[in-house]
This record gives sequence, structure tokens and C-alpha cells, in this order.
Amino acid sequence: MKAYLSGPITGIPDWRERFAQAAEYVGHLGAEVINPAHLEPPIAAPSWADYILYDLTHLRRANVLVLLPGADRSPGALVEKAFAIGLGIPVVDLAEIRGHLVQSERNKA
Repeated sequence: MKAYLSGPITGIPDWRERFAQAAEYVGHLGAEVINPAHLEPPIAAPSWADYILYDLTHLRRANVLVLLPGADRSPGALVEKAFAIGLGIPVVDLAEIRGHLVQSERNKA
């Protein structure tokens, strides 16, 4: 199970720490985590749009999109959510990921 993290970055001073904590939690639950805080577009001086497009290439490899608190107020997270929905990738809040992963494992059995 690959889980892509999505949440606010712009204007959030401790966004790296928030993503790191979420990645640790989701990873501890057994999912492989795709953390956009660790993704760097392969171009110099990327724009916001460059970041989004690059992140979407990683999101499409995920089995679930995990929304961090504040994602509903983040333009980038809203784009990622719409993209995931369009691809049929389940979208869950961080607080609900444990239940989603358990249910997914049950469905495999």
C-alpha cells in the first residue's frame, strides 16, 4: 500500500515537521509513504505549477491520498485531492488512515 501525503505547505512555518510526523505515523502503520516534502522537481527554480505537476506524477502511483490537517484550505492539496478522485484513488484524512489500511488488508484476504 502506497500512501501519498497532502497538506498545506505555503505559509506554514513547520510544514516539514508536520509532513515528517505524518510520514512516520503512516509508515508505522505499514504503508509505503510518498512524502512530497522530500520530492524535488528535476528543474532549476521550479514554480508552484512545476511543483504541483511533479507531485501529481508521484500521486498517481499511490493507492490512497492522505490529507493532513488544513488540506481543505491548501490550493495544492485541493488540486491533489481532485486529481486523486479523478483517478479513483481513495482520499482519507490522516485521522482515518488506520481504519482505511485495516479495511484494505481485510479486502485482500
